[in-house]
Amino acid sequence: NTINEGMVTLLRIYHHFVSWNIIFVTMSSALRNAVVTGANRGLGLELCRQMMAAPSSSFPEVAAFDRIYALCRKTSTELDILAKEENSKISVVEGIDVVHGGYESILSHTFMPDDGDAVPISLLIHNAGAYGPPEGFEDPSEVYGSQNLENITPERFMYAFQLNSAAPLFLTKQLLPSLRANGPGGKVIIISSLMGSITDNTSGGHYGYRAEKAAVNMVG
Repeated sequence: NTINEGMVTLLRIYHHFVSWNIIFVTMSSALRNAVVTGANRGLGLELCRQMMAAPSSSFPEVAAFDRIYALCRKTSTELDILAKEENSKISVVEGIDVVHGGYESILSHTFMPDDGDAVPISLLIHNAGAYGPPEGFEDPSEVYGSQNLENITPERFMYAFQLNSAAPLFLTKQLLPSLRANGPGGKVIIISSLMGSITDNTSGGHYGYRAEKAAVNMVG
């Protein structure tokens, strides 16, 4: 699904179907700088790894990125290794805590240097997300049970709402000058979930996560 906002295109991709091909079938060859949130592990880390390798034999039409900004609350050993490789294009940007805020000055310093010219961004991928707040559950049934009707709390609901729904909107807003500095063709991708589908909700439960993904579908 796509929405045009000025010169920027927003795309919603369901994480069940995320692939390199799905993302880059939407991109032109005039790529420059990319931003990936939640880049310290999992899907975000793998996206950074594959983006750094572009172009590849699988996607020869995809031009190489100049720079990939890996945004995260705290870096990881794996991300640091990737950033320190020879000819690495990864710039790790720590301190991006989208739940508790305070990251705005970090983004301004990174993408709005003192000369006043915004660093252009060709591609912004909102990958950061979580089912709920970190509570130390060891069993998956405890995790998923925390959002059934008996156990859902305002704190659990609002934590994931801020992370999964509000953060993509307000991060995009702050980075809009850089997205527009890229000129026509800038892309914003939001990783969503089929759990955000009202039609597909036949089993109930997961109330916070379902609501937050439905909300981010309205953002993207």
